[in-house]
Amino acid sequence: MLLDDRVIIGEGFTAHETLRPLAYSIVADFIHVNSNLTSVQIWKSVTIYCKHLQDPTLDQTVHIMSAKLLLNLVERILKLDNKAESRQLFLILIDAFTKRFNLLNNRYDDVMLQHSEFLANKSEKSNIKKEWNDKYEKLIEPLKLNGTKKEEQGEKNSSAKIEEIKEDKMDTSDDIDDDDTVKDKESIEYYLNRFSIQRNLPITISQPSTQDQLQNTRYLFRTLMTFLKSVFYGIRNSNPDPPKDYNAQTWNEFARVLNGEELNILKDLFKECILGLRFFQSSKPSISNSALKQSFDITGPNLPNSYSIQC
Repeated sequence: MLLDDRVIIGEGFTAHETLRPLAYSIVADFIHVNSNLTSVQIWKSVTIYCKHLQDPTLDQTVHIMSAKLLLNLVERILKLDNKAESRQLFLILIDAFTKRFNLLNNRYDDVMLQHSEFLANKSEKSNIKKEWNDKYEKLIEPLKLNGTKKEEQGEKNSSAKIEEIKEDKMDTSDDIDDDDTVKDKESIEYYLNRFSIQRNLPITISQPSTQDQLQNTRYLFRTLMTFLKSVFYGIRNSNPDPPKDYNAQTWNEFARVLNGEELNILKDLFKECILGLRFFQSSKPSISNSALKQSFDITGPNLPNSYSIQC
């Protein structure tokens, strides 16, 4: 019942647009703490939160929350008595992640455009800050040379200028992984597509994000790739029984692909993952190993990395 939007949110437009993230998060907490989910409840939870993961109208925090809930369900799916049912659920998870990657890749040009705008705004604010600092230095330089009471008075009078500088100060704590710089907004090549038109509508439902969209996309991509490791671990452990006269231990060393539908899902996943690496490319001619590890790294100590698939 709680997985029905009409029950937890209602049918009002305002409630639907403003309460969805909170409602989905609360329901996810209920599912997380409930250790006695039936197979029907697991199926419904996987289906609903796979849809949330692919919903572009939801915020990225909801996508991350949905992916974490799906990861939490992996262990419970493994405990299902029917291996065929478990395998089908894992394939639904892989297909949902693949479609999320596809949505990210379709927005590549728009994400890079927003990244250029972000860098241009950052550069513009940095130049304004530098200009005000120069004005301030010129203002107090004569007072420093005099060494009289005028210096104290001048510093008091210049306190108002300092406050103006602080108001225009930009938060420069966010690091950019690459060395791309944009001198001004005029150097950005603008174009119209369905994403840019949607962002520039006169009436919008939500506030536009002030964060770097390239950083957000990279974070979501890395997170989903990390979670896929656990899903493939589940695929391998839900292999069907080996054929007759086939060693069971050898059979279970790999995640077996049984039919063309599974093969197509994995092919699409491979394609979208390769395309997604464009978000991590840099304009630098070479990248050190440490910088590359910070840019794209899905290794983790909790799961083995030796996952293989055989047809």
